[in-house]
Formats: sequence, C-alpha cells, structure tokens
Amino acid sequence: MEQVIKYEEFVRKFKTQSAAASSNKQISMAIAVCKRLYFDFQEFSAESNFGDPDVLLHAIEIAENFKSQDSQRIKQLLPLIEKNCPHSDDFGNANYAINASGAVYETLEFLI
Repeated sequence: MEQVIKYEEFVRKFKTQSAAASSNKQISMAIAVCKRLYFDFQEFSAESNFGDPDVLLHAIEIAENFKSQDSQRIKQLLPLIEKNCPHSDDFGNANYAINASGAVYETLEFLI
C-alpha cells in the first residue's frame, strides 16, 4: 500500500512541477523522454522486423531544431509516425515501442 501512495504522490508532484515549467523546459523534457524511449523502439524493430527507427530519429531531430515555420513539416511527419507504430493486437511485445512512438508523436503535437 505504501508503494501506491508514493507513486500517487510522485505523479501529483510531477504533474504540478511540469505544468509550472516554461514551455521550453517542457519541450526539453519531452525530447529527453523521446531519446530515452527511442532505443526501445529500435530494439523492437530489430526483433520483430517491423517499423523504421529512422522515422522516429528524424522526428526527434526535427523537434530538437524546431522553429515555428516547421509546423507544416511536422504535420507531414505525424501520419508517418502513426503508420510506423506497432499495434498490440499484432505484437505481444510492442508496449515499449508503442510508448516510444507515442512520446514522439505527442511531442510533435505539442510543438504545433
């Protein structure tokens, strides 16, 4: 029970602190998460022969170098990321790859 309380407290504090952060800090944090999760997607892709890790890597690079004029470019990437994301119905071991794809997708949405 104590672990549940600690987790709930962590989630509450994390939400409060991240919401209070500047948008630049939020973007930096999102990109850092994408980078850490990328390797999970890369490993899944190699094991399952599904998806192209370069699509996520390219999207992360664009997020790192984002300028407002890149919005159209990002909008074109979103369907590619979605298509590249595995589905849990098709792969039993896709959870981490789905998380990686979702993090990149949501980071790009945030930038737009």
